[in-house]
Amino acid sequence: MMTFNPINWIRRYWHDQRGSAAVELALYLPIALLLFAGLFQYGSSIFASLRLESAARAGAQYAMVDANNATNIQNTVLSAIGGDTTDVQVTATTYCQCPGSSTQTDCTTGSCGGGSAPNQYVSIAASRPFTTILGLASLAPISQVSGHAVIRVR
Repeated sequence: MMTFNPINWIRRYWHDQRGSAAVELALYLPIALLLFAGLFQYGSSIFASLRLESAARAGAQYAMVDANNATNIQNTVLSAIGGDTTDVQVTATTYCQCPGSSTQTDCTTGSCGGGSAPNQYVSIAASRPFTTILGLASLAPISQVSGHAVIRVR
């Protein structure tokens, strides 16, 4: 009759590698999945931000034609985004600055030194809430994405 010797049992299974790949997979797979899910969320937010940036540039192109019609600029931005735009906020602001200055001046009555007229700019900003695709908001805690464009029209 053979008795159970724990030392012999440990020696016999210490070098046995059957099943070690399954254990390693069970340990590393959740970490890898969380990493890839976080990268996917972050990439999705960058894509949404670039889409809004492109739409703001489309609004800036329209502003070159009709800079004083903020409603049409906003509609151009919304149509460039496409899809459901009910949660998108678009602002189109017209302002003037003298060349070489960072202060804003009145576009109609403002004058710059030397009798020159101020430059007119249109600033378009589009933003929307970022909804996570996988429902893992803690992996990419981005709640708002935005795009911005500024163009000199005169």
